[in-house]
Amino acid sequence: MHLPEKSNLARVIGSIAIALCLLLLLSFVLPWVPDSLAHQKAVSLPANSLVPDPSPDFYTFTRTQILTLLGILTFFVVDLLFVLFKYRRTERVLKESMTQTTLLLNSAAEGIYGLDLEGNCTFCNPACLSLLGFEHENELLNINLHQLVHHTRADGTPYLAEDCKICHAYLHASEVHLEDEVLWRKDGSRFPVEYWSYPLHRGNKTIGAVVSFLDITDRKSVEEKLLVANQELDAFVYTVSHDLRTPISAVVGYTDLIKEAYASELSAEVLELLNII
Repeated sequence: MHLPEKSNLARVIGSIAIALCLLLLLSFVLPWVPDSLAHQKAVSLPANSLVPDPSPDFYTFTRTQILTLLGILTFFVVDLLFVLFKYRRTERVLKESMTQTTLLLNSAAEGIYGLDLEGNCTFCNPACLSLLGFEHENELLNINLHQLVHHTRADGTPYLAEDCKICHAYLHASEVHLEDEVLWRKDGSRFPVEYWSYPLHRGNKTIGAVVSFLDITDRKSVEEKLLVANQELDAFVYTVSHDLRTPISAVVGYTDLIKEAYASELSAEVLELLNII
């Protein structure tokens, strides 16, 4: 980020250019008249003077011209001072904003890094360095991060840059959120991540992307344990259901036999109870 604002610099250059143009215009428009005192001095010069031909062509500015030029110069000097004052104030505001942004990035728990349109790292925060196993940001800056930390899928197959969802943020100006991929540390180990990739815009132009990610190793471990527990619970329910179904079937079968064999000897109340069973 450059602190000088282009608009302020353009205004300074424009002011100087306009002042020069006005001075040049005045030199042609305003008449030059001989100054009698200067002319007399020229005439009184000795014969061996360096002025070969003192004549009425020896001219100077009139008082009106001098005052006009001083007024114009004063205006542009004041305007230049105003621009410089505004520039210094803008510079101070930008520095404060950059300081606050840096504090926010440094205090974030998730890893955050920026990419340009070539996929090279433009900035990264301490959490990003820590999660990826690096010590200094110079190890990541201006490096293609896909080739460095996102080159292979979880199953070990190569992950081509054109298929990378993170790159889609700046290639297709789209927002991406995934939690089924891995990143690779400096030491060659991998870890599951949940990441978000958002395109960065300057006006209507996409200039890169900002990526934030979390190490979800603990979450994946809990999910695997829950999956195993659910599978064990399903097996237990099936076993209990089977064990209960066997004696119940026997009870139902014997009850039907009683109803069929002794239907004529049983009272209505007994038959009702057998039906309930």
